[in-house]
Amino acid sequence: MSCDCDDDLDVDLGTLATESTDRIRVTVKKDGVAWTGIDSVLFRFRKPDMETEFDRDATLESGAVWYYDTTTTDITTEGEWSLSVKVTDGSVVKWYPGSIVFTAEDRT
Repeated sequence: MSCDCDDDLDVDLGTLATESTDRIRVTVKKDGVAWTGIDSVLFRFRKPDMETEFDRDATLESGAVWYYDTTTTDITTEGEWSLSVKVTDGSVVKWYPGSIVFTAEDRT
């Protein structure tokens, strides 16, 4: 699934397999333009129970593109997950968006 959220976040996210590794990639924009020079990006995952959350730091790929490679212990439950993205640039902190929904399924 690809998401263009308010023209400020492009997300490369399909259906993920549980207990496997996948790359989640986002392009961060500000006012519709690539936002480069960001200090950090954090991904907040929310499990299908909609209560359990965990955070993972993203890595800069290039320019405004950030990614996180999931581990086999990150996505362990089937169902609809949500993802939020936190961008920090100096004293500016912005969350994108409230939630991006993706599906995790057991492929074994």
